[in-house]
Amino acid sequence: MTLRTYLHLFLAILLAVCASAPAPAKQSAAGTPPEHAKTLIFTANGPLIDKTVDGADFIEKLHQHTSALKDYSCEFEIVVYKKDSTVVEKGILYFKQPRLMRLEEKGDYKKGAVVVLGANGKARGHLGGAMKYFTMTLEPDSSWLVASNSYPMKDSDLMSLSAFLKNWLVQGIKSRVTEEPVTIEEIGQPVHVLEMYKSSDPKTVLKRIYIDPQTHLPIRWDDHDYENPSRSKWKNLKTNIELSEDLFKL
Repeated sequence: MTLRTYLHLFLAILLAVCASAPAPAKQSAAGTPPEHAKTLIFTANGPLIDKTVDGADFIEKLHQHTSALKDYSCEFEIVVYKKDSTVVEKGILYFKQPRLMRLEEKGDYKKGAVVVLGANGKARGHLGGAMKYFTMTLEPDSSWLVASNSYPMKDSDLMSLSAFLKNWLVQGIKSRVTEEPVTIEEIGQPVHVLEMYKSSDPKTVLKRIYIDPQTHLPIRWDDHDYENPSRSKWKNLKTNIELSEDLFKL
């Protein structure tokens, strides 16, 4: 191999950096998270709130709101609870219709890495540190373009996440949501609590999503159906801010 080929191979192996949220990851039956993952509300037991209604209409409304966003930016944090350790990923997500995305890694996990999905449908990215000078092009569905929680970058925007929930309903997964916003101390603001579960096991939550009743957008997303349970949080969301297309070039 030439030096150039080695560099490209090395960069591709390390470019497993890039998403902020569901899709092909190894799934397992939801259950009790590892001891170091337990918090007041991070549990697969459900329902978290007793007074709920069917969530299908709520999910449709969620999808309408996320689809209506022309562009946005937000900070994200992903915490993955592996058997013996916890992985924390932090960064900034930028999104612009129809499907332009930019992810910047800001935490210790892959710090300095940047990846964009451009207008040509290709992904461009580089790592942090000295490796920031080596940029390469990948297909958007590359297995390297996944976040710490195994979500693919191309499906990690809010619209794609809500579409995922709609598709789950078609597949027979059930949903329930609180009738009114509820105050949960750990969340820090009133939220609707949306839970996804199987009809054969309604007390086991597959995914639990906390949604702002004012914006009707998610602020936290818990996954209990993956081998390594995880939670994703979004904050400082700024919508319809006329992001430049140049931001999505690298």
